[in-house]
Amino acid sequence: MIKKLFTVLLSLIATINIQGQINPAPSTLSENATISLLTSGPSDMAIFTAWGHTAIRVKDPQLGMDIIFNYGIFSFGEPISFVTRFVSGQTDYRLGKASMQHSTEETIEKNADYHEQALNITQAETEKEYGALLENYKPENRVYRYKYFSDNCATRPRTILRKCIEGDLIYAKESEKGATYNKLFKKEDGKNKTYRDIIYGLLPTSPWYCFGIDLCLGQPTDLQLTEWDQLFLPIFLKEESEILSIRSADTLRPLVKETHKLLDKQNIEEGTEWTNVFNPSVVLWTGVLFALLHALYYIATGKDDRWALTTFFTLIGLLGIVICYVSCLSVHEFVSPNLNLLWLHPLLFIMGILIYIKKAQKIENTLMWISGIGCILAIIYYIVCKMTGSTIGDIQQYNTATLPAILIELILISSWIWRYRNKSKN
Repeated sequence: MIKKLFTVLLSLIATINIQGQINPAPSTLSENATISLLTSGPSDMAIFTAWGHTAIRVKDPQLGMDIIFNYGIFSFGEPISFVTRFVSGQTDYRLGKASMQHSTEETIEKNADYHEQALNITQAETEKEYGALLENYKPENRVYRYKYFSDNCATRPRTILRKCIEGDLIYAKESEKGATYNKLFKKEDGKNKTYRDIIYGLLPTSPWYCFGIDLCLGQPTDLQLTEWDQLFLPIFLKEESEILSIRSADTLRPLVKETHKLLDKQNIEEGTEWTNVFNPSVVLWTGVLFALLHALYYIATGKDDRWALTTFFTLIGLLGIVICYVSCLSVHEFVSPNLNLLWLHPLLFIMGILIYIKKAQKIENTLMWISGIGCILAIIYYIVCKMTGSTIGDIQQYNTATLPAILIELILISSWIWRYRNKSKN
């Protein structure tokens, strides 16, 4: 897994460095110029390759030009600065240029399918879209605020295409409307999938990533999707483009002239990842057992376990601070409201600090009660969601590993309250 991630990171660095090696693009195109959509499919090399990718190819044999315009370029910069901007939602991507050769080599390294769709657009539309790309590539325009669901490498090419064609995008056959959506994103019960469903489908072998994402993303992630919303995925944009047509005046022409499969994803047999064996549910249910044994032992012996409680509540309190900041103060989309704040919140960090302060034990006990009630409400909510399934709809779904995580917290809180109560009586 680490080797895969290292390979992809080197590829990304090479992509960033190669931008300056592309010859300056001409201001106009010849009549032989073509524009294509390039789509690389999902890859299991790393989490940021699991969604696939869309780019725009502008090729003009007469001018000897073959450029890839790519809205998915980002720079890590200073590590602390990058992490700060990422957590606050101020992650900026930019439009970059690369050669077709480099783009192909990068896709081979990621081991993904690679398709090219030649657009069936006129010379005037080609010039207009090319002009829009050049305008976007100007230093003052090329950087944009990335949003993972609504403004990314797939939505930007879609928007430019709609603005540059002379006519409307329609379905040639009424029966084709929704065909791509039904093919890719309908549940077995006929209901629309949610954003969270899509994430699970793209990360089937990454349970820890899914758990972390579920902690950060709130209720809007569980809204049932419309066809237009789904276009944040490159694979959907590719499939939908195949059945769309351009209607201008009394003419109707397919949006895509022809499609070529440039690369096939290779089937590589790999060993089982440790993250799948020691997935969040396994690890956290084991933690429930240890937490229960720990509480029973220290209740029975009367020994001091403040070191353990301080360590636990301080660490998860730090996580609670991050979740609270992302949900309440960041500019990320789809993060608020977040019902994980019922059991994962900044008060836990304060509890971890106050445990060793004798004069603050009454305050500590009050915070324990508040947090314990929050855990109970979260457990009730979890059970109700699981019992009702998707019948309620549009409510936040907890990850299956959330229940044991809440139980660990509730066991340690109950242990403290029990001993504090007996100590007060004595």
